[in-house]
Amino acid sequence: MPIAKMLRHVISAECAQMAPSIGATLANHLKTTLNEKYIGLEKVNSLSVATILDPRFKQAGFTNQSNAQAAVERLTQECASLIDGSAEDVPLETATTSATAGEENYHLWALLDNYVESQHRTSTASASAAVEIQRYAC
Repeated sequence: MPIAKMLRHVISAECAQMAPSIGATLANHLKTTLNEKYIGLEKVNSLSVATILDPRFKQAGFTNQSNAQAAVERLTQECASLIDGSAEDVPLETATTSATAGEENYHLWALLDNYVESQHRTSTASASAAVEIQRYAC
């Protein structure tokens, strides 16, 4: 993606300096064709994430900043899902059915503590992934 961005930049700069001629027409046609061919390049997940993760380019490798931000958001979601995978959520229904029906003491505080802790881990995983990606991408 960065090479396509620079190629478009060079062709645009050359077009601006050329006098109207066959060469200028060819350069404009080349610029139009490149824009048509590479219009969706920044939306390809693997390419956009690779560009964000490359320390030489990060967000500077994108022509459109909204595409760069979308790539950062996708990377943040991927990281959060990886972090979330290690911390299993405990649904409230599962925790209540684990208590035996004949028990008088259902450990309601422990049940609530477990539920709150699982919710906290989920938001913490998402938040920590977002913070790490923002530190790296900027």
